[in-house]
Amino acid sequence: MRNRSGAVWSRASVPFSAWEVEVQMRVTGLGRRGAQGMAVWYTRGRGHVGSVLGGLASWDGIGIFFDSPAEDTQDSPAIRVLASDGHIPSEQPGDGASQGLGSCHWDFRNRPHPFRARITYWGQRLRMSLNSGLTPSDPGEFCVDVGPLLLVPGGFFGVSAATGTLAGEDPTGQVRAEGQ
Repeated sequence: MRNRSGAVWSRASVPFSAWEVEVQMRVTGLGRRGAQGMAVWYTRGRGHVGSVLGGLASWDGIGIFFDSPAEDTQDSPAIRVLASDGHIPSEQPGDGASQGLGSCHWDFRNRPHPFRARITYWGQRLRMSLNSGLTPSDPGEFCVDVGPLLLVPGGFFGVSAATGTLAGEDPTGQVRAEGQ
């Protein structure tokens, strides 16, 4: 589907100061070129559908962008962790370099199985590991570790996605969260 976007958000806020969320995703499409991507959010307020991978261009919290741009560069696809205080808009995931906390390059498109991203926030650090999606049970590999990062309890989890002008990019996913 071309030029589509959408988002889902947790109904209740997250009362925990430490948490782990696992997102299982699959991004498929024609050929090797992408067309936008997906984002996982932890924000102070519940988001809405917007212009940045299906999420708002301005948010208070973090966005983890699974960026799959149509331009096939040596830096794509990439996973980027961006922070915002709600006052600096970011129009596209590749923008916002000043908001960037960390990134890794990971080819998550057209895998035979869904890949998993495990995101852990504990002790003012955000860590993420990924599995390849080549088999259903690949072990996770390190992607990013950022901190110190203060994320206050009471935020909301969200997942958003957007497709661009290339047809056939179909992101799908599933989310599991735990806290303490």
